[in-house]
Order: sequence, then C-alpha cells, then structure tokens
Amino acid sequence: MCTGLEILGLVGSGISAAGQLKSGKEQSQALQRDAQIRQQSAGFEADRLREDQDRLAGRQRALAGKSGATSSGSILDTMRASAESAELDALNIQFGAKAGVQSDLFAAKQAKQAGKIGAASTLLSGAARTFK
Repeated sequence: MCTGLEILGLVGSGISAAGQLKSGKEQSQALQRDAQIRQQSAGFEADRLREDQDRLAGRQRALAGKSGATSSGSILDTMRASAESAELDALNIQFGAKAGVQSDLFAAKQAKQAGKIGAASTLLSGAARTFK
C-alpha cells in the first residue's frame, strides 16, 4: 500500500511527464510552422525575383527597340544571360529554403521524441524513488 507522500510523488512525476510531452509537442509544432513559413517565403522571394527579371527584360527590349537595334546578336545574348542568371538565383533561393525546411522538420521530430523520452525518464525515476 502506498502512503500519501508516495502517491503525491507519483502524481508529481505524472504531471512533470505530461509537461515534458506537451513541451516536446509544442516545440515540434513550432518548428513545423517555421518550416512552412520558410518554404512559403522562399516561393514568394523566387516569384518576386522572376517578376523583377520580367520587368528588366521588358525594359531591355524597349531600349533595344528605341535605339534601333534588333533582337539578335549581342543584345539577345545579354538578355538571355540576364534571364538565366535570374532563374539560377530563384532556384538557389528555393534550394536553400528546401534545405532549411528539411532541417526544421528533422528538428521537429527530434523535439517530439525528446519530449517522449523525457516523460518516460521522469515516470521511471519517480516510480523508482517511490518504490525503493
């Protein structure tokens, strides 16, 4: 039969374990939200970069037309190189975000697991102290 103090010890361990589980779950959810925000932000940034490139290409075509140049040769090469460079920048933004998202999702899994392990440890040590 357990004494009142032993029961209080077990209850305290249970409450502490529940707190660790909740903390791990909340940290995991926060990291998952961070991953989602990072991914969305990268998409917006890449889209903005592509839109800026489209505007630049339009200005380049207008200036070339105004100067009487044709869309061939060095002007076309310059416009193509500019567009390729902008697309590489957009892809780099998305690639960097993808790596960050994967890191955040891994950390989210780890946080949830750490909460479970911490809770189990608390329960086991509480039981060990109670039933020495």
